[in-house]
Amino acid sequence: MKKIVIWLLICIMISSICHIGIAAEEKDAEELYQKIQINFPYHEVGGGKNLSLIKVTKDGFYMKKGDNYVLVTFDGKVYWDNQYKVYEELYGSMLRPEKQGELYGYVDDGGRWRIPPVFLKGEDFHNGIAIVNYNKEGEEWCAYIDMTGKIQYENKYESGIKMLYPFNNGYGIAMDGNTYTIFNANMEKIVEMKNCLDFSFWNGEDEKEFYYCYITLEEPKKVFIKNFSHQKIAVINLEEIDYKEENNDFSVNVLGPDYIEIYSLNNSMQDDYSLNVQHQTFNLKGERVPGNEQYGYYMQFGKYLQYFTKNGAYDSAVFLDDKGTRIGEYRREQEEYGWLEENNGIIYDCVCDPENLDNVNLVNVLFPLNMKINKNFIPEKRESEKEKKERYKSQISVYVNEKKVVFDVEPVQENDRVLVPMRGVFEALGAKVDWEEGRNTAIAEKDGTVIEVTIGSHQMLKNGEEIELDTAARMEGDRTLVPLRAVSEALGAKVEWEELLQTVYIEQ
Repeated sequence: MKKIVIWLLICIMISSICHIGIAAEEKDAEELYQKIQINFPYHEVGGGKNLSLIKVTKDGFYMKKGDNYVLVTFDGKVYWDNQYKVYEELYGSMLRPEKQGELYGYVDDGGRWRIPPVFLKGEDFHNGIAIVNYNKEGEEWCAYIDMTGKIQYENKYESGIKMLYPFNNGYGIAMDGNTYTIFNANMEKIVEMKNCLDFSFWNGEDEKEFYYCYITLEEPKKVFIKNFSHQKIAVINLEEIDYKEENNDFSVNVLGPDYIEIYSLNNSMQDDYSLNVQHQTFNLKGERVPGNEQYGYYMQFGKYLQYFTKNGAYDSAVFLDDKGTRIGEYRREQEEYGWLEENNGIIYDCVCDPENLDNVNLVNVLFPLNMKINKNFIPEKRESEKEKKERYKSQISVYVNEKKVVFDVEPVQENDRVLVPMRGVFEALGAKVDWEEGRNTAIAEKDGTVIEVTIGSHQMLKNGEEIELDTAARMEGDRTLVPLRAVSEALGAKVEWEELLQTVYIEQ
């Protein structure tokens, strides 16, 4: 009898463990991700030829068809850049690179040059900063420039040794040998790490989510993880990690807000890169997440880790908890025809026409549970060509000592001369301004020089001496417009006019 009771207790325990295991093993899809299914407008975007995906966001699929940008939203609508501000939504800037001959510059949405074509290469603006390459004294350099074309940071270009990385969510990286520098969008140095074998960082919408990690050059090699205040979060000693082979080249990469990946490439092994790479995943406490040897590399998907299984092509996405335990899976709906990929933390499953694999009929999109999706997003509509020409016809930019002057009345061109509101330009030049109502005369004084400009007169007085003007000062509403070059040079400034950019540069 005693043996029977013990046997029954053992059976109950095994049954309980099995039930617990089953409950922990798999979750329903609703507990893992949000899913949207799109009848993809293949023919509306012109098919698969010359069509490339740039980025998937909470708004939809941003793509490029030849030289045109297009957005496909999650309700299957198509928005082209020539009618909607697709490019601006994607990059947050109306300036885009344009090639003239062999050189690159930047034009606005009216096709007007805002930064002249002087660069060997020009990338898109991100957060108001773009990367350009240019010739400097016979050598190639690369730089971050702002939206006026001014260089904010530069170094001599050497591929793989000295290079810049685009700004992402407000931060960019400059690499100079074994020194890595992170800049914010104001080009302030946030982090500068020297003597690093490799470096990576993560930044979310909240500054508290910012962290960075790097591998030290000195032996024994270690990975340090630090927060925005440069406080150490964790240290991982690479000597304590069990890799299959010796003589590994190590790299580090962030997977998301909670995990990093350390991977190694053994140079003495096979020619097949995928066979040489070994991946190890860690949380921000420096604790290893098991299972990488079996699954290959991970990605962070919301709060879960995720990896793709591969049978020739990726055919399923498997989800893991923070212990590396499998908790669920998404399998492709049509394994033979299509593909499964990830972009910007979003997974998408493309289902193709069996007779034409370039023809995507259906797209299943998987989002993290905490991501807010714009299911019916509509980008801002563009102005008509007539409205655009009207807006741009009088837009002339004025810079004093590299700082743009903002006027309450737009500068105008008259008789090939630029007229600007007198107070704006005089004060930008550091002059004191007065107005004599009885004589309709503006008076500016700086460092003992007195300039007098009278409305309607073709003469200007400098310390009582008459100077002829091509164009007379005049009123525009309640503002007095004065000839910019004449008054600036009278106050000792140097004036240059850039016809291509419709811009005046003044230096004192």
